[in-house]
This record gives sequence, structure tokens and C-alpha cells, in this order.
Amino acid sequence: MLREKLAEDLKTAMKSADPKTVGVLRLLISAINNKAIEKRTKTGSDVLTDDEVLQTLNGEAKKRKESVEIFIKGNRADLAEKEKGELEIIQ
Repeated sequence: MLREKLAEDLKTAMKSADPKTVGVLRLLISAINNKAIEKRTKTGSDVLTDDEVLQTLNGEAKKRKESVEIFIKGNRADLAEKEKGELEIIQ
């Protein structure tokens, strides 16, 4: 269900010509597909439950939060703002 919602959101973002949202959604869909491939190699089934998809999304959000902290410590406010924008889209 969540995978389908992300696909629909991607279509909407593409139609509205929002490159930032399109990029983030493609990244999320790719992360979910990678998780499905990982699951297929372990269990033989690549069907992800909504909980597994949500877990993947939470992992991506956590990466963005950590990146923001690192960029702020490194005096890279420009990159921190970029990561914050991606985090808002993910959440």
C-alpha cells in the first residue's frame, strides 16, 4: 500500500514539475526496491509489508537527520538545508 502511494506521489510530483520532490521520491523508491531485493535473497520472497516499507522510510529519515547534524558541525549550512528539505519530504 505504501509503495503504491509513493508511486502515485512520484507521478504527481513529475506532473507538477517539482524536481526536488521527484528526486527524493525516486531515492526512497530505490531504497525500498533494494530492501525487497535483500529480502528476496534471504527468504525467496520480495514482497514487503507496509511495516518493512515504513522501517525503510524511517531509516532514510534517520540518515538525513544525522547528515544535518554533521553538516552543521562542519559549517556547511547549505548542505544542511538541502538535507532538511529532503527530510521534510520523507516525513
